[in-house]
Amino acid sequence: MQDCHLPLALSPTRIVPMSSLSRLVLSTVVLFALSLSATAQTHNWTQPGPGDWNEVSNWSAGGVPNDPAHWASIAYNSGSPYTVNLDLSPTLDRLDLVGDNAILFSPSRTLTVLSNAGIGIPMGAGNTQILRMAASTFTGGGQLTNWATLESWGTTSIENLYNGGLLLVQGQPTYGTSALTLQAPAYNEGTIDLTSDTAGYTSILRTAAGTQLENVGTIDFSTGAGGVRTFSGSMPNRGIVNIGQSANFQTGPIIQDQNKIHIHPTHALTVNNGVTFQLDGGALVVDGSMTQTNGTFDWNGGTILNQAPTLANTALQIDFNSAESGRSAIAQWMAFCAQAKSCRWSGNPLTAPQMALGLDRETS
Repeated sequence: MQDCHLPLALSPTRIVPMSSLSRLVLSTVVLFALSLSATAQTHNWTQPGPGDWNEVSNWSAGGVPNDPAHWASIAYNSGSPYTVNLDLSPTLDRLDLVGDNAILFSPSRTLTVLSNAGIGIPMGAGNTQILRMAASTFTGGGQLTNWATLESWGTTSIENLYNGGLLLVQGQPTYGTSALTLQAPAYNEGTIDLTSDTAGYTSILRTAAGTQLENVGTIDFSTGAGGVRTFSGSMPNRGIVNIGQSANFQTGPIIQDQNKIHIHPTHALTVNNGVTFQLDGGALVVDGSMTQTNGTFDWNGGTILNQAPTLANTALQIDFNSAESGRSAIAQWMAFCAQAKSCRWSGNPLTAPQMALGLDRETS
């Protein structure tokens, strides 16, 4: 590595390997959907509408599902929403929430599932089911597979999440700020929306230490009723991240690998708390503003479009080793390096391609 004051935009030089979770999740979901546990006792929701979980008359099999060998199925189809109130903290082998317009409401409960909890019909269109977790915990080693809507209110924790539907992390008045922690590796190919429905309450999405959220879908930091949105943890991004409200990235690393992170006009992204922001491919589109207050901005490939991030007390590292040949933009690189706490590079900047900062534009 050498010190430099240099040019802006690289071709990809490094690809983060797809995790075993992302390669196996679909086959895992299919196996869970098609297989029956040889020992599980099925309890079907028989009440034609709303009711409490802990009520024997609402279930088949003559009892409330609350045993490691129990399989709870809420499959009653209704033309209008109905709510099953989780009024205990059950342990189950499996849970299926598949009835049209069924809502399972978990207020300050722990839902322990040993194999799989499925929300909605796998890859189904028009899923109307909702699992509403309010200050609750999903644990037990099983996978929570969401094809419909999963709502997080208050301080909530989830193990082993696969999201193919909508995950709504929503601040609201009853439970306040929504702070969802993903306790094990999570995979998103649906939509995650960090939002609020009441001024003064916001939303936070965290990954636990040693784990990550792998995104190939969409993550929206939505305006809602205002407030700052926060992502704290590790995220390799191969999908779309939309910054449509002021947001913070903390802890890291944040790895932009494919597709893009888009900071929309009038909105700001702040990267702090020692984060490594790693641009390996795709695009970082800055139509609003981005400020990194410490940590490292590690540029190995990809393109910065429209506006340069502001690097305050931040180390900049640039890798030209695999850059394709082309016209360099030395003046732009020099300006970017000049604002960094330190600027180091490898490879030959004179053979780097023409990069986008201040040159290319994107308006979508």
